[in-house]
Amino acid sequence: MPSILIADDTVVCRSILSLLLSHQGHKVTVAEDGQQALDSLSSNEFDLVILDHMMPNVSGLEVLRFLRQEGPPKTKGCPVIVISGGVTPEERAQYEALGVVDIHKKPADPKYLCDQVARLFPKPKKQARLEVRHLTLVGSRHAPFHDFLREYLPPDDVVMRVRAEQLNSGEVVLDPNAITLVQFAEDLTPAGQKQLEEKMIGVRVVLCTTRTIDQLEEAGFRSGLIFRFGVRSMPVADKMV
Repeated sequence: MPSILIADDTVVCRSILSLLLSHQGHKVTVAEDGQQALDSLSSNEFDLVILDHMMPNVSGLEVLRFLRQEGPPKTKGCPVIVISGGVTPEERAQYEALGVVDIHKKPADPKYLCDQVARLFPKPKKQARLEVRHLTLVGSRHAPFHDFLREYLPPDDVVMRVRAEQLNSGEVVLDPNAITLVQFAEDLTPAGQKQLEEKMIGVRVVLCTTRTIDQLEEAGFRSGLIFRFGVRSMPVADKMV
């Protein structure tokens, strides 16, 4: 499990990235300013550091210099991603000389950044197949979602099918010991989305839909659901059961 330090004085940015990366299966530590980042780097090892450029007390550039010169052996050479509201050409050159992976402009695109992190730490196929948390399956209404998902799960895992209309009416209770497969998720009303977001805490959920994450977002899906389900998606063949 990769360990990631996020140092950013912006609460929203820090919280969203922490949530998304945690759902990707990473161990996340957060720092609210540069000094907290230095404290974390002095006593912990990390596989990746995400740094805000402009932070109170100690800047991202100063934190990075400390990391490269005095950080723990494992962390010294780890990849670093910088998030910046404005970096001068001179500062950019200094960051690049210290070996950063990328410099994102603020506000950073959380999905793009998380995809970049996923590329830095690709999971072995066997491990990815067993770690179903919040997942989106995209296909037609006739796609064999249940059969497709069974290929990726241990045989003793229980799959509970739930229709969007059941969540819309508030009739369903999610089982924390089962994987909940929500069929026709694009039919969820705002009330149904709220029900799902509230009930899915601590529950493994698979969203089955004919729409992609981007299309669901455009349709007005609750941001909390988009953040959770935007972690990973898998297309299912369009065929009759």
